[in-house]
Amino acid sequence: MSKLDKSPRLSAQKKGINYEKLQAEAHGATHVGGPGKPDYTRGNVKGEVKSWAAPVNSAVIKKAAQKGVSEVVSRSGFTKPAIQEAKARGTKLLQGSKVVVPKAARKPKAR
Repeated sequence: MSKLDKSPRLSAQKKGINYEKLQAEAHGATHVGGPGKPDYTRGNVKGEVKSWAAPVNSAVIKKAAQKGVSEVVSRSGFTKPAIQEAKARGTKLLQGSKVVVPKAARKPKAR
């Protein structure tokens, strides 16, 4: 358990925001947050942070790609369909600081 989980006075939402800030700092980025915005930016790289108990699914990867996000960080990992979706879209997946799927060149769609 991390320092953030031990504090009984923090709401679940505040814990999530603190985790976003912690991950933004760990990845050398600036925390942005807010509805419809990426959680952090580092130059042209936009990142999304998920502090969920369940693994991140493919719908989250699709939604993040629509926002122009190229990195997704998850505390609890990713489902197999989410990993496949990230590979197809060229999205980098990280579990904490461990790279699950490296950023790759996006595959061109067949016409």
